[in-house]
Amino acid sequence: MDKNMLDVKDYKGRGYMPLVDYSLWRVAVLNTPPARPAKRTRKVSRHMETDEVFILVEGRAVLVIGGKSSKPRDKLKTVKMKENLMYNVKKRTWHTALLAKGSKIIIVENRKTTLRNSPRYVLNPDQNSFLASLEKRHKLFMD
Repeated sequence: MDKNMLDVKDYKGRGYMPLVDYSLWRVAVLNTPPARPAKRTRKVSRHMETDEVFILVEGRAVLVIGGKSSKPRDKLKTVKMKENLMYNVKKRTWHTALLAKGSKIIIVENRKTTLRNSPRYVLNPDQNSFLASLEKRHKLFMD
């Protein structure tokens, strides 16, 4: 097929990889990230200028939501994702995704989403313990 009419892409590696940047939007894939040590610093992020869409296409995943305050709320909320449903995380909402081995998420976001407009926050020890227990219970890994 002529690349001027159709572009087919896939990503089999681990972690996050943008596949299409066009005009104001980006489509990326998040595959199961590499395994990391059980005791590590966990972070959440938020996008100050745009929403971010997550679609679980394979496997198991949990979205972790921390509210919209200047720092994530102490008690994090979790949403167990279902395949082929769209989850739109609203701008300024603290969040991260936990994936099980062999899982894949499609992410649609504004192309101008960068570290400059997407602050990260290091979670406190209680939040870290909560995520560690969630990962262990559901056999998930942090993105």
